[in-house]
Amino acid sequence: MDFSDVSYAPEDCIEVGDVLDSFDFSLDDLDDAARAVTDYTTARLKAIAQINEQPLVLMVSGGVDSLHMLACAHDAGIEAVAYTFAWPGSSEAKQELAVAKALCDKFGIVHVTVRPTSSEVSTIMAQVTQRLQTSEPWEVLAGSVLYSIARRAPRDAAIVTAAGADTLMRGGKPFRHSYFNDDTLGRWELQVKADIRSDFTHERYIPDFYTRLIGTRAKRHYKVWQTRQAVDLVGHLHPSVIRGEDWKQDKLVLRHAARQLGVDENYTAAATSPMQVSSGGFAAIEKLARSELSQQYKGRTYTDPKTEDLEVVLSRLYLDRLWARAAAWPAQHEI
Repeated sequence: MDFSDVSYAPEDCIEVGDVLDSFDFSLDDLDDAARAVTDYTTARLKAIAQINEQPLVLMVSGGVDSLHMLACAHDAGIEAVAYTFAWPGSSEAKQELAVAKALCDKFGIVHVTVRPTSSEVSTIMAQVTQRLQTSEPWEVLAGSVLYSIARRAPRDAAIVTAAGADTLMRGGKPFRHSYFNDDTLGRWELQVKADIRSDFTHERYIPDFYTRLIGTRAKRHYKVWQTRQAVDLVGHLHPSVIRGEDWKQDKLVLRHAARQLGVDENYTAAATSPMQVSSGGFAAIEKLARSELSQQYKGRTYTDPKTEDLEVVLSRLYLDRLWARAAAWPAQHEI
């Protein structure tokens, strides 16, 4: 496939009324499909590097999407520095960090760890909630990662992420195949296109998410997989190279492409996990909540929020909110 016209934009948006070409599923050989995926990613990185000062800042987790992006940059000779964010005290984040650093060491790429101290965690999240004007945890945690890396990276650097691959390849999402091939292909196309229209639109949950978060630097924040050319490529990928012949695999073609470029098979085998989970974000929030509740209820509770079951913690938080609302209700009559 020819990717000479690949997008230079930070991201391409698909809006209501935009026509998406019919999928032809012509790439059904795994080796050929993997090479096409690598050709696209390399072309996209070269386009970004052409209009930005190098080195590029690559946001690299232990996930296969970003590991493949890193391998493409190395293979193409694109100067880059890898940044990995990890919340403190998370075993998942520790594992991702080890994988990212090991691959950077193998490729001779500088690796930077961005790991806030326990005392900095609440400050970062508070700043992000104010910038985004939301307490939605999925948005706050995603924002906290980018916000922290942007603060650490050189101000004029382009920040590049492998975001968008999960949308295009339904990463981590269930799909029930049918023994009737035409029905399966038709349903796969409909679901992928629905995901694209939902995730690649400007009218998302927070339309100006990146501008609110990192200001003018949003103009140099690039999503490798959110382009028209990526959508076109995925329309050629037969579902069998994404889900495997048994339909039990996930983003198989990206894993295979990464292995073709020298990424260790152990690194490419990790299950797809949202960045908010794999970086230890939810675990960090839980730890903060337990600590604050423990101080709030010190000496006034039967069990310590630091160690009690999560269902007790949630019950405690809900009852606190209910009590606050009830204070505004009309006075209760005596029973």
